[in-house]
Amino acid sequence: MALQFLSWNCNGLNGPLKRRQVFHILNKEQLDLICLQETHITRAHRRLLINKRLGQEFISSDKVKKRGVVIYVKEKWAPKMIFKDEQGRYLAVEIQVQGEKFLVVGIYAPNEGKSDFFKRLHETLTDHLDYNMIIMGDMNGVVSTNMDKAQRLIVSKEGRLPKTFFEMTENMDLIDIWRTRNPLEREGTFFSQAMMTWTRIDQIWITSGMAPKIKKVEICPKTCSDHNALKMEMKITTTGQFRWRMNDTLFRDKEILTKAQKTLKDYFEINLRTDVEKRVIWDASKAVMRGFLIQQNSIKRKKQNEKKEKILEMIKEGERKLRTKPKSQEILREIKLYQTQYMELMNQEIEWKIKQMKQ
Repeated sequence: MALQFLSWNCNGLNGPLKRRQVFHILNKEQLDLICLQETHITRAHRRLLINKRLGQEFISSDKVKKRGVVIYVKEKWAPKMIFKDEQGRYLAVEIQVQGEKFLVVGIYAPNEGKSDFFKRLHETLTDHLDYNMIIMGDMNGVVSTNMDKAQRLIVSKEGRLPKTFFEMTENMDLIDIWRTRNPLEREGTFFSQAMMTWTRIDQIWITSGMAPKIKKVEICPKTCSDHNALKMEMKITTTGQFRWRMNDTLFRDKEILTKAQKTLKDYFEINLRTDVEKRVIWDASKAVMRGFLIQQNSIKRKKQNEKKEKILEMIKEGERKLRTKPKSQEILREIKLYQTQYMELMNQEIEWKIKQMKQ
């Protein structure tokens, strides 16, 4: 088992459908810590970001529908706010894992004034050198214009992170964990349709001594945002609980409905011929049907998960093609088609979750 971290520029959460989609996707992942950037939720409407299933929320937001960072942490990691700004650009939360204290900093860096921004952040972080640090978010710049941007005939320094950023990472002993694990890979986390280019502006930086604890770090397929999420796993254990509810959407499947009818018919034909009291037979029939539905739900969920995984692989493949042919409208349409199919499956799951909550 591992402690699961996720960082994602969600590109706005004002719309109720978008919030449901994002929250549903995140809840399915069973994450321990989530950092979302560019929420666009104002201070006056911060209640929209409360979701106790994701964890205790820590929010940095502005007065207007711009910027915005939120971090969700499961309460078992004893989270507490350490610092934040008032413009929705960054916030820092302490968590405690196996006796160690970690400072998790969520960042949504500006397009303009990055040099001053990282200089101020560096000054703030120097007051917290006793922590292991995890800095994640949208840095709005790349580490290497050669490795972290779509290949061009002329390589320029445009879009590279400022000197103050690298001074901060060097002085705080931070490493770009995805690049450390993937030294020769060329992958992006944001595709600009206006510029038709890929860039890896979403990153996770950790204290270098933490590197052996990191089991996995990956760029996730893009779904309902214009950014790819980043996921990281750190060695740890977790627990959980289960309560069964009937998934009545199974009966929309004619094949399952026919099987259910035959199962009950066979059960009653056999048992009504016996001397067993009819009330007992009726009560037992409920257990038979419950077992049948659990089995069918498991089969259907497995098929749906396989379908989702296949769609995500197709999205990944499309994104790989798009990195080599960033101006291809055909590839872009193909990716959007698979994204739509993926979100249709997500919406079906959301519908079932809403029904569960009403039961």
